[in-house]
Amino acid sequence: MYDLPLIDNLPVIKRARFFYLYDIHGKRYLDLYLNGGKNFLGYRVQGLNRLFKQTMSRGLISPYPSVFKNQFVNLVFTFFKEAGSVYIFRLEKDAKEFLLSLTGKNKFFMPWEKEDGIYEFRVGFRNIKYPMIFNIPLPDFMSVSIVVMDNLSRKIEFKDNFDAVTLSLARHTLSKLLFYRKNIDVDFNSFATSLFRVTDRYMFPLYDACYHTEIFNEFLKFGYLISPNFSIPSIIPLKFSKGDLDNFKKICFALKNKFIDGLDSDPYK
Repeated sequence: MYDLPLIDNLPVIKRARFFYLYDIHGKRYLDLYLNGGKNFLGYRVQGLNRLFKQTMSRGLISPYPSVFKNQFVNLVFTFFKEAGSVYIFRLEKDAKEFLLSLTGKNKFFMPWEKEDGIYEFRVGFRNIKYPMIFNIPLPDFMSVSIVVMDNLSRKIEFKDNFDAVTLSLARHTLSKLLFYRKNIDVDFNSFATSLFRVTDRYMFPLYDACYHTEIFNEFLKFGYLISPNFSIPSIIPLKFSKGDLDNFKKICFALKNKFIDGLDSDPYK
């Protein structure tokens, strides 16, 4: 997922809070990448730390039956109301291999890409296509991937064993995503500039890929982490200050003047 030479330009990060990163020198960065969407809700999701501590303190660290399993199943079918056959995997890699072998298709596509292959669902896009995969935005060490095959008879199968900690945090994250979809009140279009087109929270570059390295580094210099990968859109944070937005627009204006010949109105080119 990473364009390693670019992400390596980010200084050593000491801590993360909400949608901000702080390096070892005290400099703050507004994170518009959010680890490729894995931190879609930010770095301190309300209630997540408390739930983690409570579950750990109860010793529920083994893959034994727990109350969180049924709660998680209910949330899955609440999140995907039309879902039929559902499979739950620990690793995205295993989920994708399962889908490829079952469908005979050989690739995946994102909501913003040309429809070709198996659909990768992203929060913020309303379109649902079967079969599809959805990776719950969680830290890598407790990843959960949901495969929805169809919208026929409702059933769910766990392809891996999950400990109560992972299931409790996955359930909590799904509930927060449901709340997010129903109660979002942020003007994401305020981030639309001559450099980026905005769809929901996603920012698509309007400049040619050959300029991405220099544009990435310019934003980083001024305290903004955009996606290091040109083909992966940046993500607008749920919380930001007026100063964050104003400075972002100033940088976009300056870069537009610098790369005016490289601008392109078609983000899919």
